[in-house]
Order: sequence, then structure tokens, then C-alpha cells
Amino acid sequence: MAFALQGRRNEAVEQLTPGVLPVDKAIVLAIVGDKELALRALREAGPPTSPLTFAYANAYAPLGEKDTAIRLLEQAYDERDAEMVQLYTNPAFDSLRSDPRFQALLRRVNFPQ
Repeated sequence: MAFALQGRRNEAVEQLTPGVLPVDKAIVLAIVGDKELALRALREAGPPTSPLTFAYANAYAPLGEKDTAIRLLEQAYDERDAEMVQLYTNPAFDSLRSDPRFQALLRRVNFPQ
């Protein structure tokens, strides 16, 4: 994921070995902008369930699937997912930051506005 966030697409994709969880693969592919392969990996991963709900949101947000990402973040919040500590700083959610639903979620998690 670090390579993907640095814009190092080739290195990021090279790290997607068979042992990588499909949802993690989807996150990397979404960040590097390969929507088709990211969606395929999400289908392979199956439906979002705890404890991976936050991870699914992490994949859907950079794909531009705002409604799905917000719904999954709400679910992760309800599940008290420990990964919610990343909500304020995770760059995968940059596209959601201006959304009032995301802002409301930040307030409920007690992050500064």
C-alpha cells in the first residue's frame, strides 16, 4: 500500500502476490486507479463483513463509490472497528472529506473538524 500511496504503481502491483487478501489487493488497485481490477478483487473477497468492513470502505472510497464507502464506514463505526482510528488521516478517504455524512462521522468518532 505504501508504494501505491507514493504513486509507485508498478512496485505496488508487483507486491500483490497470491498470499495477499483480496480486499487488500482491491485497496492497492483502487489507489493506483485500476478500477476494473479493484472491483474484481472486491467481488472475489465476497461481501463486507466484520472485521474487514473498514478495509472495504478503504477500497471503495478511492474508486469514487462514495455512498458505498460511507455506508461501510457507518457499519464499521457500529461494529466498533478499531481501524476507525485511521478515519481522520487515511488518504484513501480524501475524496469523502467534504461530504456532510463523513463530517458527521468524524464528529461521532470525536475527531477535530
